[in-house]
Amino acid sequence: MNKSALIHVGVVLVCVSWLFFLPKTGTLHWTCPSLAGILSILSLSSIRTGPYFKRMHRFLLGGFVLLFIGAGISALGHHGLAHAMHGFSLQAVDLLLDIAGMIMLTGVAMAAYKRYVAKAGRFENKAMDLILLAGMAFLLLSGFWLEATRIATSSSLPYFSVVGVVFAAPLLVAPVPVEHIHTCSTVLWYLHAICSFLFLAVLPWCKLSHIWALPLRLLFVLPLDTRTQAPLKTSSSASTSRDLPQRSLMEIDACMQCGRCRKRCPIFIADHTFSVKRLLDWAKLQANSACWTAITRPPQDILTAVWSCSGCRLCEEQCPMEGEHLAYISSLRRFLLANNEAPAAIVARFTARSIEQKQQPLPKDVNTTVYIWPGCDASISEAKSAVSILEGVLTQLDISYFRLSPPMCCAGTERLLGNNELFQCAREKNMGYLGMLPPGTIIVPCPHCYITLKESYPGLSSSFTILHHSEYLADLAQKKKLPRPILDSTIISYHDPCFLAHQAAGFTAPRAVLRAAEGIDLKEMKNSAAKRRCCGSGGGSVTTDSSAINAKQRIHLALDVGAQVLVTSCPYCKANLNTVATSEKLPLKTIDIMELFFHGEIK
Repeated sequence: MNKSALIHVGVVLVCVSWLFFLPKTGTLHWTCPSLAGILSILSLSSIRTGPYFKRMHRFLLGGFVLLFIGAGISALGHHGLAHAMHGFSLQAVDLLLDIAGMIMLTGVAMAAYKRYVAKAGRFENKAMDLILLAGMAFLLLSGFWLEATRIATSSSLPYFSVVGVVFAAPLLVAPVPVEHIHTCSTVLWYLHAICSFLFLAVLPWCKLSHIWALPLRLLFVLPLDTRTQAPLKTSSSASTSRDLPQRSLMEIDACMQCGRCRKRCPIFIADHTFSVKRLLDWAKLQANSACWTAITRPPQDILTAVWSCSGCRLCEEQCPMEGEHLAYISSLRRFLLANNEAPAAIVARFTARSIEQKQQPLPKDVNTTVYIWPGCDASISEAKSAVSILEGVLTQLDISYFRLSPPMCCAGTERLLGNNELFQCAREKNMGYLGMLPPGTIIVPCPHCYITLKESYPGLSSSFTILHHSEYLADLAQKKKLPRPILDSTIISYHDPCFLAHQAAGFTAPRAVLRAAEGIDLKEMKNSAAKRRCCGSGGGSVTTDSSAINAKQRIHLALDVGAQVLVTSCPYCKANLNTVATSEKLPLKTIDIMELFFHGEIK
């Protein structure tokens, strides 16, 4: 069997395996991409990775594609179209194959250097990684040696086979009998064929499946700032692999196992063991084994991490395939909830949220169009303080407002934790309550509530302008209505809340306020704005160790730039950072951005 046939066998295996994995029910959210979008995917320019790895993957993919084309043309030339392809045409194909082989071999060498010489910290070097790289190198080198044996036994020198001539030079110079060369060629051909068959058989089931899965995955990707708008699944548990979100099934094969998801993950920063890649590895074993029809209990490290995830989505921002990891984690949480394996703290949270429903009187005599959303945890001091400070700022500016009293919390965190039924109940009741109000502006002092109301409450944005309080302050700053800060000649740094950063104004609005504030010297600390880090809190996380370790790192980074005060715009971030600063006796206080302007709240 020639090389072209082997490649075509691999293509068939790839197509069959991919069609097997696609779920039979449901629909994929897909928008027909533009020509520019398709070209950006094929050229790898849309993949989030560094310049070195982008060049490496271009060498690997470009070499593979050229080898595929060249091998196909060569097969046609030697069989079906031998009479039409001869002379210069076949020589050009030989040149194409030589160039393609060297391009791909360069990519293999770059991958081996980065993994085993430079030893990038985010890589987990496993035996399969070495086997795949060694296998690809052997296939390419054995192909060149086969070409060399053909040249050495030929009566004429094929000048277009530039690489083959180089490999054949020792055989042409050394007095090697032709019979020995034929014997070596036969043995090498069988080794090359066996290795090719093994490689193609393994291809659909190993990490190299991202060769075809990643481009398809990018065609169905949802923008990061709209992912909470994705429809909810009607089932409360993901008891089988086919119950998982369809895009999550694509992610299982599209994962490149590059380890970039670990770089900014607060769970990995805290204990250096778990990463989303570990979760997807386990998921792939589930999908590729007899567990396809029933999800088994995850290992303990995954079980712990699933409930420790803060939902910051930093792994998704780093992922080359733009993976929707949080949707997969939420599905797995639904499975664990259905099997009564949720932590006691999560069960208690759901119970409290379920019984907090209250019959609110119809809002009457509302003579303003500015509303304050109270937040989900208005009972804790930080959230209660955020609402009180916002009320104080509006009162100080003589802005009339109405404090809302919805029947339930927004339940956005409950949705992340896998309780879709509670979220749907809360959304229905709250939408009914808000529907009785005149259209206006809802100011939200909590990023979690803000992103839930804005993205997960359909139709609400058409009646109300939903603003985070930092956006409202930025609008006041633009209109020159921002009061003078009560802190003067103060060096501050800003910590970006993860849920706020998902929005386009998440970075710009708070900084616009801080730069407009007189007497405030903003010093950006390391790992801020687009390169921010999570404080480890929020999103329903039940792990305090992870949040403490991450918060301590954030505080030290602020102190490194000489900050006297750390400013944020999330009550959960403020609570976590202040708790750690107090327990560690660190000389830094965290305040909400509104506390810069409201007299009497900060001493």
